[in-house]
Amino acid sequence: MAHARKQIRDAAVAQLTGLVTTGANVFPGQVYDVDPAFLPCLLIYTRHERVGYESEQHPRDQRRKLTLEIRGRAPVTSLLEDTLDQIATEVEIAMDKSVDLGGLVSDLVLTDTSLSVDLISVPPHGDATLTYEVTYSTMESEAPAPVNSFITFHADSQLDADAEAELVTEETLPL
Repeated sequence: MAHARKQIRDAAVAQLTGLVTTGANVFPGQVYDVDPAFLPCLLIYTRHERVGYESEQHPRDQRRKLTLEIRGRAPVTSLLEDTLDQIATEVEIAMDKSVDLGGLVSDLVLTDTSLSVDLISVPPHGDATLTYEVTYSTMESEAPAPVNSFITFHADSQLDADAEAELVTEETLPL
């Protein structure tokens, strides 16, 4: 089974392929310059992850916080900033439609957006980088695959025999 980070990158690629501005030009883990024929495009990276432990018994449940970086890239033109803003808008809308990436993650939160211009590269380009914090769970001592089953529960309390039940709390936890 593929590592959870690869599954998450692949799910992001699937979610973002076909947007109006970038179309099919969505590339995971791109390390070389993008051919100008493929601009505008999206580049998907998962380069940083923090791991915490939810239990003390082995194998322990791991709660992972992954940084998912979605970089929209466009050629430098007089409308560069407008193009990057349009790409960012399309990405945000698409990602908001699947905050669990098909059940792979328990949470997906946009934490940062930045714009930059690179006039030295060939071709010169601008980037809109959207950074998401992705939360998911795995089990220690296994290939890191997401625990993609979650349960939502709520606790009710009864005021008296004739009263309606009142919702006290609702939580979503990994199984």
